[in-house]
Amino acid sequence: MPLPKPNRLSLRLHKDDFSSGQKLHAKSFTIIKSTIYDIRSTKPLFAILVSKKTAKHATDRNKIRRLTSSVIQNILSQPA
Repeated sequence: MPLPKPNRLSLRLHKDDFSSGQKLHAKSFTIIKSTIYDIRSTKPLFAILVSKKTAKHATDRNKIRRLTSSVIQNILSQPA
């Protein structure tokens, strides 16, 4: 399941956040957490980047994104 829209970091709208955001590098993907929160939500914004070097086929890259976003969504839904 993809991340809810309030938690997605758009590549087109938030290019400046990629340099200032927190980055988590894993073997097959990168997660970027924006330090600027969305106006409509107090939850952080996330972007999941998967390179072609990791998986040649788009379906494999999308599977990695879906699995990663479901983990992030589960973490966000837990009470603090």
